[in-house]
Amino acid sequence: MIRFKSLSLSFLFILLVTANLVLAQNQSKASIFEKYDRLIKQLQESQAMVYSPNSYVKAMKYYKEASEDFDDREDLEKIKNKLLRVQTYALESLKNVEIVKSLLAKTITAREKALDVGAPEFAEELWERAEKILQKAVENVEDHDQEDALEYGEEARIAYEKAIRLALVNSLLQEPRQLIQKAKELKADELCYQTYLVALNALKDAEDLINANPDSLDNAKLKADLAAYQARHAIYLARMIKELRKKDSNWELLILKFEDLLRNIALPFNYKPEFDNGFDEPVQTIIGYIANLKKENKRLIEENGELQDELKRLKEKESNLSVELQKRMELEEKIKKIQELFEPEEAEVLVQNDNLLIRLFGLKFQPGRAIIQPEYFSLLTKVQRAIYEFPDSYIMVEGHTDATGSAYKNKILSQQRAKAVKEYLLANLNLKDSQIEAIGKGDQEPIASNKTAEGRAKNRRIEILIALPKY
Repeated sequence: MIRFKSLSLSFLFILLVTANLVLAQNQSKASIFEKYDRLIKQLQESQAMVYSPNSYVKAMKYYKEASEDFDDREDLEKIKNKLLRVQTYALESLKNVEIVKSLLAKTITAREKALDVGAPEFAEELWERAEKILQKAVENVEDHDQEDALEYGEEARIAYEKAIRLALVNSLLQEPRQLIQKAKELKADELCYQTYLVALNALKDAEDLINANPDSLDNAKLKADLAAYQARHAIYLARMIKELRKKDSNWELLILKFEDLLRNIALPFNYKPEFDNGFDEPVQTIIGYIANLKKENKRLIEENGELQDELKRLKEKESNLSVELQKRMELEEKIKKIQELFEPEEAEVLVQNDNLLIRLFGLKFQPGRAIIQPEYFSLLTKVQRAIYEFPDSYIMVEGHTDATGSAYKNKILSQQRAKAVKEYLLANLNLKDSQIEAIGKGDQEPIASNKTAEGRAKNRRIEILIALPKY
């Protein structure tokens, strides 16, 4: 029994010594490989695999061998010799990368832009061709043949730019092309030819604009959106017409539905249209009501101007307070008045960096669209009333999106939405075009987390900044 116990203690001692040796081995490896680990990381960050592949592959080969030899407890001098080779090839690779990025700067810029616009996905063949040509240029750099490297580099740059144009066309026009194809499958080219033709023409215009100036996509985006909308419209019409052709009674149902729509439009005016003589008279009556509303809006603007004048005269009579204090009180009163205009779910009003910020949560746009729906006109009327309080101030309209989708498309969409709000305010206020500006911020300035639906909803917003007077 005593002997067995002694053997067990010996076995435990051996295990302990072995564990300590393994630990020492691991610590030794960390200290020996630390410098070379940094070199490998530097190679990867500089994209040496792309811009100096031969030296990179050799450096990685010797690094792997050295690591395996260490794990197999090979001779330390042998391992160190391989690590010296890692260093030699790594430094050579980094030097080549630096030469490539300097010598072929325009080509590298074109390649990065091609990556940004999704050329590997939307222009796969052209992208692969450009990559192969670039590799020839890189090989010549590694062979110290700068003349051939420059020649291949220029050829690669041209190939990348072709890939950029094709990727822009394919990515921007993918949706409208698919929708037009779907419309054609539903025989929209026969059942609703005019709408289908508008979609085709808008698609062609978008393609022409991209080919003419691939660096400016705003107008092409508008045409692409129009093509997609008209294609969806054609799809709807084709399905509707097919359904109507099934039974004659469907036509009556369609007309009755249209009458109901007109009744709903007339409802706020307390007008009950009758359709026994067709649609012309009810439609003209509703148009008349709308015209009267515009006149009333103009009258209110003028009345507001008179009230502003009267308020100014009253304020001038207040001589007990200093001018500065008086103006500050007036400013606070206006801000409070504006804050009371909006419900919490409509907007948040606050002072930020000498600006009055109206953060419109209640103004919603359809996904991917920049058209203001009539249901939000009343909310924008409140914004107009806020602007009335500072009729001479500079106004900035900012569009913001959540982080869903590409940052590039989000910026364009936010710009279009901000511009739509600007145009609406210009049409309904006595403002100079130079007094109001629209800008799209995309997803760059979130006010909530983009990881939740609630946060993304808050980030999709329009912000109105009104410059406050400085006292």
